[in-house]
Amino acid sequence: MKDSYKKQLAEKLKIAKQKSQRNNIIRHLPLPLADVLKNRPYMTTPKLETILMGVNQKWGFALHTHEFIKKYPDNRIEVSWEKDVLQFVASTEPTHKHACLLTGFENSPLFIVERHWAVQHFQALWEGIGLKDLWLFDEELTFGLLICRYGGYIEHDPNPGEYFYAITYWGE
Repeated sequence: MKDSYKKQLAEKLKIAKQKSQRNNIIRHLPLPLADVLKNRPYMTTPKLETILMGVNQKWGFALHTHEFIKKYPDNRIEVSWEKDVLQFVASTEPTHKHACLLTGFENSPLFIVERHWAVQHFQALWEGIGLKDLWLFDEELTFGLLICRYGGYIEHDPNPGEYFYAITYWGE
């Protein structure tokens, strides 16, 4: 009995942190974007974990590993510069379907947004969260765009800040 109570309590605490982080994220964004996200639905634990588990299952739990790079070279690129990330995102074909938006902040909830809106406002969203990781994907996992920042550099195009961006993408 005590274990189930502890589990419920831990889940409630996690949900509270995610709701609090939602407000924090909204405060980081420029006003027009903040107003949109403030009025959008969002998901927290346990639904959030279920969806993220689906993303990881899709890639055989290999996301963010060297194995992933070897196994799925057509679904990942690495770039050194923010402008390259922005150019790649701008080249995607956004639809008006709903998508989940996850930021790189710890305890981030999943915001439910129009994919077209997220791509159109990607630069302001990304800059608003300090160029942290930003994931955009649909719940059915037919589309995904995962932007992650790593320490290190790409040998042929080193960034003096010693970081690079990995873009994992799939679908439409």
